[in-house]
Amino acid sequence: TDRSSLPTCLNSCPAGPEVLSAKLNGDVPACVSPRNFPLSRLRFVFREICQESKCRFLDNWDLYRQMVSVKIAHILGIPLSEVLSALLFWKEEVMPPPSDARVLTRFMVARRDEADFVVNITRRLDRPQRRLSAVDKFYMLHVAMRIDTQRLSSRSRGLLLLQENSTSRIQQYVGIPA
Repeated sequence: TDRSSLPTCLNSCPAGPEVLSAKLNGDVPACVSPRNFPLSRLRFVFREICQESKCRFLDNWDLYRQMVSVKIAHILGIPLSEVLSALLFWKEEVMPPPSDARVLTRFMVARRDEADFVVNITRRLDRPQRRLSAVDKFYMLHVAMRIDTQRLSSRSRGLLLLQENSTSRIQQYVGIPA
């Protein structure tokens, strides 16, 4: 893109939003909604399945997690600094997974000072050995999201979308196929 075709950067935020942090080395200010609402705490897991031959982020899962985080922050209209996320994935040979497949019972982002924070929990999944085959495996992706913000209205389009819990609509808005 030619620099002359880009819009001019602002030196300050327009009326209404506040500056999230001071400018650094000539960067433009980060303008965000002010903290006008009660504290909202959102915890959810964004799930997606992708076939190995079609996974755009294969072996670059951290970029996928970051992009999903940016999109969720954008949908909610909050700064990315208020969105924490973690990614967990594994492979399955067939879809739907067989009855002896791994099942994720709990996955969340917790801080050390919270009761939900647990150290050194590992659980071995006992299941029969499967025969290896040359199939196009499926990746089961789970991105745990944690959001603590005072910038979110109960009428926020993004919040209503998450409360609706429609996987296809959320994926449509996030717009990042794995």
